[in-house]
Amino acid sequence: MPTSSAAAEAPPSILLISGDPMQRDLISLSLTRKGYRVMKACRVEEARQTVSTTRPALIVLDLFLEQVNGLELLRAMRSSWGCAHTPVVVISAFGFQEVVQQAAQAGAAAFFVKPIDTEELVQRVSRLVKDQDNL
Repeated sequence: MPTSSAAAEAPPSILLISGDPMQRDLISLSLTRKGYRVMKACRVEEARQTVSTTRPALIVLDLFLEQVNGLELLRAMRSSWGCAHTPVVVISAFGFQEVVQQAAQAGAAAFFVKPIDTEELVQRVSRLVKDQDNL
């Protein structure tokens, strides 16, 4: 009996980069419930390793990280991590227009201000992953 290609495919993978364990768990749970495979990282090197080995369909990046400025990390991901075309959803406690513009200029596909509406985040992630599949 033939199987459909959709059934044989693995669920899209999402890399979630955040230094806040509660936030990571909440977002991860929300995305997992919608059928995504979520990989979590709290450090830059973990994130870089995950990107190089799994090529996620989308990245969710919290700009507030201990080791590095999140905008600098976004620029690095775009220029040298091999994920120039991977959609990145940015989350931040700072919704100042300047920060939003800098994130967009650095390549963010979407920007969410904390506290995050996880339902809205999941909807945006779903649209971005679907758009990526249609390329």
